Amino acid sequence: MLRQLRRPRGVADPPISRVDWRLIEEWATAARAAGRLPSSAAASLRVGLACGDLQPALVALTGLDAIALNGGPTVRASLAAEWPAAVRGAAAGPAAAAAEQALADWGHAYASEGFAARSRDAAAGLGGAQREPTAAARRARAAAAAGPPPAAFQRGSDYQRTFLAIVSGGGAAATHRGGVQPPAPPAAAAAPKLRAAAARLRAAATDGPTANPASGDALEAAAGGRDAALAAVRARR
Repeated sequence: MLRQLRRPRGVADPPISRVDWRLIEEWATAARAAGRLPSSAAASLRVGLACGDLQPALVALTGLDAIALNGGPTVRASLAAEWPAAVRGAAAGPAAAAAEQALADWGHAYASEGFAARSRDAAAGLGGAQREPTAAARRARAAAAAGPPPAAFQRGSDYQRTFLAIVSGGGAAATHRGGVQPPAPPAAAAAPKLRAAAARLRAAATDGPTANPASGDALEAAAGGRDAALAAVRARR
């Protein structure tokens, strides 16, 4: 793990798709010692937020939250210049709601600091501007008000775990508490597209001698198969 902190300046680790608390603790410890993020950690977090993939973005949010929690005011001041804006950028991707929640959490947890002010500014105009802070953010606020950062590493919000819990059946109440929205099931999203393509092919069947109406029938059958598969998955839950 420590070798990842010794990479050449600006060289990123690949996007991380699963929360690794040992690695995040190393990043937080190095940030606290230096007063800022180590360059390899910063580069990896940038890639996670900007890559357009859900899981690396959720992991990056989790890492940033823990670094802010454990780093104290000096580290958070160094985060303020770049990271709220980077997280706002991630709000344009698949982790949008989790990014909005992270900004709301930081704006609450470190209310009197520049990092919080930048987070609130970044959240302005987003759907999460009025999100309630999580319980972890409330605890972080109490800890920040109490004085120095914790002597031992503390885990912050695990945005990946929260999101996956909602997707696996947390429902509307969990969505409100966690501040993230589950994606549409792939089969549910694909079936309407298949039916639309089938309709276009059938319409084209009368427009020329090379049209093939059977192609539309095949796509319609595929859409029905998608619906059946989705129903089977739901029945097993």
